[in-house]
Amino acid sequence: MNIGKSIARIRENRKISRKELAQKTSVPYQTLNNIEAGRVKEPGIAALIKIAQALEVSLDTLILNKLDKGLKNTIPNEVCKALQDTEVKKFFSLIDAVDVKGIKKLKKISKYFKVVIEGIEVRKNR
Repeated sequence: MNIGKSIARIRENRKISRKELAQKTSVPYQTLNNIEAGRVKEPGIAALIKIAQALEVSLDTLILNKLDKGLKNTIPNEVCKALQDTEVKKFFSLIDAVDVKGIKKLKKISKYFKVVIEGIEVRKNR
């Protein structure tokens, strides 16, 4: 089962129309339609997080196609709010553009992200 089918299955089980999901997530109706139909094979992470939150499931439920046990959303609200920030949106658009080779490189340097962010915070607070 692909991500689109997983989203459609959970949405239908929750008795939420595609139009309602589009309104809750601010993801355009046509985009949701294309994701569910499998025309979008790899939806952006920001859209997936919004969809998971609206469906009240964990992100891995959508991505890994696990059976939904009615778990509440595991994505904190502050993370979802932060996704609306312009700078965060820019970051995710860059991440969405990364290919498989780039993902492997990102995994190698991911432990340094925290240090970099802390350094930026220190400089900004001077």
